[in-house]
Amino acid sequence: MSLSKLLQLLKDLFLTEKTDNKKKKSPLQPLVILLIIGVALMVFSRVYSSQTASQGDAAKTKAVQTSGETASQDMETFKTDKKNTFSSFEDYAAYYEDHLTSILNEVSGVSNVHVMVVVDTTVQNVYGKNSDTQNNHTNEEDKDGGTRESNEQNKKEDVVIIDGGDTKEPLIITKKSPVVKGVWVVADGVDNPTIKSWIVDAVSSVLGIPSYKVSVTQGKSKEE
Repeated sequence: MSLSKLLQLLKDLFLTEKTDNKKKKSPLQPLVILLIIGVALMVFSRVYSSQTASQGDAAKTKAVQTSGETASQDMETFKTDKKNTFSSFEDYAAYYEDHLTSILNEVSGVSNVHVMVVVDTTVQNVYGKNSDTQNNHTNEEDKDGGTRESNEQNKKEDVVIIDGGDTKEPLIITKKSPVVKGVWVVADGVDNPTIKSWIVDAVSSVLGIPSYKVSVTQGKSKEE
């Protein structure tokens, strides 16, 4: 039953009494008026509270999404801006840690970010090579008149050497980055499941590692 129908029903029952086809005021009229006002206030308060809570949740979600979109753009910049001139895996780890810390600190509700990146191997050089492949095909006939075919493949690879006059060096085509074994993120505010999930997804995506290799932990409060 709607609010308007409820109010009309109360009005018909208590505000007037029908006697001799005429209406006269009921002695219960003041109490009924107070009852109607009370019911109306209760309904209005409940509707207003529900709308306010919904608007608050929507605003909070929008803030997290907006922050996530901004940080995602920073993550893309991080991936494309990555340098390949590091000489050791420690340099790679430090680069990842510094940039991830800077980017994740931009997330709304997140602060005091600390990142630890563990890498497995050193930087690997990929050298240019000259390949020479020889295929030998022979047919052999035995004493009984039968034949047998054999195929033999010989492959030879030589590293390309650049003659620089006084020195000779192998030709380096590219360098392979060290393999990331895992990432540990400690920060304040990651007790929010939405923010924690976004951080895990963002780090695993930008480093190309599965999400189970990314650990996110709530930081210790200053009071502890």
